[in-house]
Amino acid sequence: MTQLFYHPDLDNSTIQFSFDKEESRHLVRVLRKKEGDEVHITNGKGDLFTAKIIEIGSKMC
Repeated sequence: MTQLFYHPDLDNSTIQFSFDKEESRHLVRVLRKKEGDEVHITNGKGDLFTAKIIEIGSKMC
């Protein structure tokens, strides 16, 4: 099962970004994602991105 996340600011020029505190908490604590894991993200404009978690902090991912 693929989980899809939403981040409205992504586009084809985005190289790095952070999820907000709530979404980061969900990724790390609920879904138990770790550094190096890949996630699928949409921007709500018909684009689908695959991203790799490179850093996990106490309030961001």
